[in-house]
Amino acid sequence: MEKESEQNAPAMDRWNKIADDLKAENPEDRFQHRIAEEAGRLRIRREAERHIREEDARLGFNPPQLLNRSALRDAAENLPKYRIDGLMLADSDFVLIGEKKSGKSTIALNMIRSLTDGGMFLGRFHTRPIDGNILMLNYELSTQILDEWMDAIGINSDKVITLSPRGYSNPLSSDYGREWLANECKKNEVEILLIDPFSVAFKGQGDENSNTAQREWLESLSDIRGRCDVREILVSIHAGKNAEREARGAGAIQDWAASYAQVYKDPRTKIRSLSAYGRDVDVDKFILEFDPETHRLTQQEQVKFSSLNNSEKSLLDRIVGAIAESGQSMNQTQIKSALGGGFDKSKISPVMKQAVEMGVLSVQQKGASLMYGLSADGGEDEPPRSAVGGHTL
Repeated sequence: MEKESEQNAPAMDRWNKIADDLKAENPEDRFQHRIAEEAGRLRIRREAERHIREEDARLGFNPPQLLNRSALRDAAENLPKYRIDGLMLADSDFVLIGEKKSGKSTIALNMIRSLTDGGMFLGRFHTRPIDGNILMLNYELSTQILDEWMDAIGINSDKVITLSPRGYSNPLSSDYGREWLANECKKNEVEILLIDPFSVAFKGQGDENSNTAQREWLESLSDIRGRCDVREILVSIHAGKNAEREARGAGAIQDWAASYAQVYKDPRTKIRSLSAYGRDVDVDKFILEFDPETHRLTQQEQVKFSSLNNSEKSLLDRIVGAIAESGQSMNQTQIKSALGGGFDKSKISPVMKQAVEMGVLSVQQKGASLMYGLSADGGEDEPPRSAVGGHTL
């Protein structure tokens, strides 16, 4: 502290000289003198705040370990790489992006079930079950809805702890609240912290379009992990204008996450799909099947959008739009008529065949014609058939 005072002495001497000079001026310059005095007070306050931050940092400083190559190898051998194979890294942060009502909370609950029971997530990804507990900060669902959905999905483990801040203080809106939350996580042996959704949890912390405000808030989440035994933090967030690519607001949250998944619900077909990207995570988009009775989501078999090139995807989108607009099943002749021109007619049969195999379209035999509808419509008595040869899929 004495050393810092000595270093600041020349600056203070200059300030004192300026202040004395201003005091000696005539009355017309008193306004400038008052500005200088106020500036001096602000400088003193700024310096005092810096000292307080440094004192707090010293008190809470937890020095990291320095590892040579051999020590790093030994440490890595005893740690798993993934919490959910190919999707979510262990000891990291994960973000789930999706439009409003696209199924983010449902996916999060399906994930909770797999992480507590050790089952396959979405019927595709192996999970490493938790030893401790999962804490879900539920900012969106009512207590009744959350209980009903958990019952339907089959979440019965007491390893799942919920906290619904509705009507109470938001623990993520202040340093005191975050300290309280860290203590509760430690007391309850929380291993995974899930926050659903970001928009409500972040409320009151600044502009969600500001990278600086987002980073400060996300750093405070990382501080919570440092104070307890939380291994992974999961955050759901609404999608931006590009619903299949970006989170709403600033992009800092996607930079913060080691990996992120994007759930998309087609507004016309109501079909959900999911993809994921990040460090050692690269999952192509695949369709999700939703069971309305159990609220469980699983990967639809033999579905890969990457099997279509861009022109075929564009054609399929027009086909789906034509069927959706008609409101009923259509045969190929009707579909071609509805599409008009501007496409390769030789492509329509193979694209529709792939669409049936992908589960985007359903097809039924009606007399001598094959009638194509949206697979989400359902309600047909006959089993779906392929577009070529009428074979049952």
